[in-house]
Amino acid sequence: MKTINPLENFTAALALYAALVAVVALVVRQGWLPGWELVLSFLLLAPGLLLFRTLQRNTAAMDELQRRIQLEAFQMAYVGIFLLLVTETLLSIGGTPPSHPGTYIAFMAAMWLIGLGLARRKYE
Repeated sequence: MKTINPLENFTAALALYAALVAVVALVVRQGWLPGWELVLSFLLLAPGLLLFRTLQRNTAAMDELQRRIQLEAFQMAYVGIFLLLVTETLLSIGGTPPSHPGTYIAFMAAMWLIGLGLARRKYE
């Protein structure tokens, strides 16, 4: 039995998510299945659960130092996204329109990458 590389699992989950987003967006925008928009939207959770399972397995396979590096990177990402959301909430009180939700995901990924670089540098 062939073992699957964790990166392949992660890539497969992201590809499945991207394909489902494209199909659901097309079906909903074209109005092909009226009344099913909510159900179709929840289909997008399935690849997210697959992605969660992949990340959980990858973390379990890491050594202690790599887990610590990942934890510090995630800490930086969560703190960064928290500060972004608080700042945006305060700006919205003043009338600034909110950002697109995709912006939060991109910002959190960037903060995770920065945190990963800093943590790796710290433990070199």
